[in-house]
Amino acid sequence: MANSRRSINLPPSLADAAEERARELGYPSLNAYFKALIRYDLLVAGDHSVTQPVAELPAHVQDRFDDTLIKNWKDGVRERGSYLKWCIRQMVEEAEGADPKDIEGGLLKKLT
Repeated sequence: MANSRRSINLPPSLADAAEERARELGYPSLNAYFKALIRYDLLVAGDHSVTQPVAELPAHVQDRFDDTLIKNWKDGVRERGSYLKWCIRQMVEEAEGADPKDIEGGLLKKLT
């Protein structure tokens, strides 16, 4: 099957983390890693109630969220579920002193 070319824009920190993670997992290329992520998502077919709302936040809040995730990953924090929810709540609460209930996309409402 012929490939279809697509492009995505990533902040440098996410692009670097993706490349490092791909190498860590033994993928032959970043492209192979991205394809595997899509396949995994389709295989699991879970909802994205934790990560999708992050996409609705302002870019600077997403960047801070990404920086926290990347730091924790590099520090060896590999927990799932409740830890991720806690991390998102912390980032939202710190977002320019905004009331978490008023954050765009109703992130906290979706998490509870």
